[in-house]
Amino acid sequence: MTQPAYTLTRERRRAVCIHEAGHAVMHALGGAWVYRVAVAPEGATEWETTGRKGAHLADLWGLCSPSDGPGVGHIRWDPESGDWGADRAGFLRIQGMLEKHQPGSKREAWRQIRAQVCGSLGGPAAEQIHEGETPWLDYEGEWGVFDDAKSAQAHAWLLPWRGELEHLHGLTVRTLMRPDVWAFVVRLADALETAGDMEDLSGFLPAPVKNWPPSLRARRPVPFSVALMPRPDGAAAVRDLRAALAAVGQPSAEAPMRSPVAGVGVAKD
Repeated sequence: MTQPAYTLTRERRRAVCIHEAGHAVMHALGGAWVYRVAVAPEGATEWETTGRKGAHLADLWGLCSPSDGPGVGHIRWDPESGDWGADRAGFLRIQGMLEKHQPGSKREAWRQIRAQVCGSLGGPAAEQIHEGETPWLDYEGEWGVFDDAKSAQAHAWLLPWRGELEHLHGLTVRTLMRPDVWAFVVRLADALETAGDMEDLSGFLPAPVKNWPPSLRARRPVPFSVALMPRPDGAAAVRDLRAALAAVGQPSAEAPMRSPVAGVGVAKD
């Protein structure tokens, strides 16, 4: 979340916690691995941190770092125009090549892009719900590279149908307003408000929902129940990774590794 020019009060900090929790919960429902959420301390007049890829981040009040997805490399920030852009032709070209070798991969890539859009919109939508506002798509903010709505819009340009952004915004709002989903948002926001910086989110995020979010052209909605994401089995993940590497003739990894989770999302760093 972008940092305006004022002191971060307790009330405003709470709104930031809700914002980052909204991002995290929506990313998790779509299958992303959320590495970290963080918020500036109460009373701060400025804040900076380091992203998961080592980037220096400033001019923001909070952070949510999800895993990367198929849109990475196909949306880019243009500092001259101050806006995000999308290379849709390049994305479709690569997905077309992958589809020849792995049928169904394009459909899954589009699903992950939709999930990224919902994850990006989850922050501002959750904050608007928290503030008692009617959630709306805000394209007028001067928030630069951290602009959630414009980032979501750029990802939506990679999708095949017009109207996907508005469809996914409505789906994001309806999902967040479900009592079982909102309970996850509030619980994570409570923990973040106390901790300030969280990398172990075990016990705070919902499990991924299969085939979610659906496309605008889906013939029927995707009903789902919300379950707690199980704590990853690190030893099992390492065994699975070594078996996969052995199957393709690659040396196995000896060092323990974090549980790999298929995911989506452009890291906010």
